[in-house]
Amino acid sequence: MSNSENSSSKQPSIGNTDQAEGLRTLFGSNLPKVFFLSSSLDPDSTAAIGLGVAHALRKSGFKILLVDEVSFHDRQRLSAQIYTTKYDLGQALSNLVSFEKTVLQAEDSLWFTTASRVRHYFASKQVARPSLDVRTQENGLGLDYIVVVSDNPVHAVLPFYSANLNHIVLASSNKSSQTKTIALLNQLMIGGADEPISIMMVGGNDRNEGDTAYLALAEEASKQLDISLNLLHWVGAKSLSDFNGEAAGAQAEPVIPTSLFRHIAHQISS
Repeated sequence: MSNSENSSSKQPSIGNTDQAEGLRTLFGSNLPKVFFLSSSLDPDSTAAIGLGVAHALRKSGFKILLVDEVSFHDRQRLSAQIYTTKYDLGQALSNLVSFEKTVLQAEDSLWFTTASRVRHYFASKQVARPSLDVRTQENGLGLDYIVVVSDNPVHAVLPFYSANLNHIVLASSNKSSQTKTIALLNQLMIGGADEPISIMMVGGNDRNEGDTAYLALAEEASKQLDISLNLLHWVGAKSLSDFNGEAAGAQAEPVIPTSLFRHIAHQISS
């Protein structure tokens, strides 16, 4: 699934199309598809969703590279990364260390890298092409998909992952998160994302609540950004405070059901 397949009103720019076609000509049809998951959920939930989706794809027989952009310092519930690497992907994209030093084979058919500092290396003008998908092919990983997960995407960094990104936005049903989702959408559109942007709604107690939140988001995106959205699915999710009978606050983060991982993996692989 790609956004370009869902959109009839807006096609990818000629430059991006030519570059992607040139890479396919150079490497054949073996470049992995790259999916960028932008999330307005809290950092811990965002990182957990990336990991869950990667495992769902792996269990379906695909070879996956998970790229975790979420800053470790912003996480509250996790005391350490499940998988750790000595170097950040930004260092490999800047040609400061070899690519294989930044990528860990964590499981059968699953590779992992952290990219929480890629913005830093881009800001210091060190990040250089080729893009990540090309580098994985040059290093013989033979991937089917690259999944990048981020709660703070930067439009200028996106092309260094792939010339042909596919986007899915994870939007919270919580009204207070709407402003952050609009900011994410703005970054993606500046980065050349195709319309309509695919949205996965997360949270709320019933489908009506999710639909209401989506419609409000779609209206705001149309008004503020003049873009169209496409609802992929809604997945309900209670917060920790709901289970504990406490007032929303420090435990307002959603408890993510595994069905969300399967839904996203299906959208990626279909």
